[in-house]
Amino acid sequence: MDPLKEERVAEALRALAEVTAKREQVVNEHREAAVRALEAGASWRRVAEIGKVSQDTVNRWRKAAREVTPQEEETRER
Repeated sequence: MDPLKEERVAEALRALAEVTAKREQVVNEHREAAVRALEAGASWRRVAEIGKVSQDTVNRWRKAAREVTPQEEETRER
């Protein structure tokens, strides 16, 4: 492969990896905000509407949040 092309491909793949990491961070923040809203008393339907996700997704997040053990919660806080 042409050295210039190899460099362009490598640069493009690094940029993709960076954007993917940022996206994953935003996805995690989005899910955590939804769970906090549920814990504060918001309805899962409203969370789904505001969060632009399906009600099934909100229910999955809610169930997953309930399964966090106290030890995991303590580790997350650190």
